[in-house]
Amino acid sequence: MTASTSSRKELPRGRRALRGWLTRLLDQRVAWPLCGVGAAIVLYGSLSPALAPPDLLNVDKLIHLFAYGALATVGFLPCGNARRGWPIAATLLALGGFIEVAQTFVPGRSGSVGDFIANACGVLLGVSLSRLVRQFALSWGALQPVEMGAGRAG
Repeated sequence: MTASTSSRKELPRGRRALRGWLTRLLDQRVAWPLCGVGAAIVLYGSLSPALAPPDLLNVDKLIHLFAYGALATVGFLPCGNARRGWPIAATLLALGGFIEVAQTFVPGRSGSVGDFIANACGVLLGVSLSRLVRQFALSWGALQPVEMGAGRAG
């Protein structure tokens, strides 16, 4: 029995299940399509006149923050560093900007700079959260440490 096999058996059942979910979310073949589905839901919800959020105490800003935070968290999880993840952040910011402009043409909706700022804050929050989740996954064995320079040509 190897050391990695014995350490996996030592975790309680709930932690093993959580490690399994983390391992799946750290795989770009799972995380990025999930992020795409989430972005499609955000796009539909943002451009549908019937789904306008309540205008109560800036609740819509919290919705923007959490939606883009979740998208960025899931999108960034497979990325080992910011260099690999910046296209995801740029795409999410572009999506947020596009939606805010497009909302000006949707009856009953209006774009706002405040919403775009909430989107950007959500992306920053999501990137930070994904870094914490990656460290958590590393400590639980759901992610293997990568040696510096591994996988580079030259």
